Amino acid sequence: MLGREIILGSIFEKIENKPGLLMLSGGIVSAVMLACLKDMKTELQAVFFGYRSSKNMDRRSAERLANYYGVDLKIVDLNGVYGSLPIE
Repeated sequence: MLGREIILGSIFEKIENKPGLLMLSGGIVSAVMLACLKDMKTELQAVFFGYRSSKNMDRRSAERLANYYGVDLKIVDLNGVYGSLPIE
């Protein structure tokens, strides 16, 4: 498909039909990547990282996308870790 080739460019042939991990934020970019990877019949695992400033809306969107595309979604809660990290 032309759209897939435009988005993934030269890596298209290298990742087709290979397992992958996608950070699914619930936004448009990760949603498009999910659609492209599923179109390539890639075995896919998705992960959503929740932290203080992430919105519940983003998590719900990630869950809906994963459900729609039949992808297992792991939720990683970084709230305890994120607050203890030094931020410069």
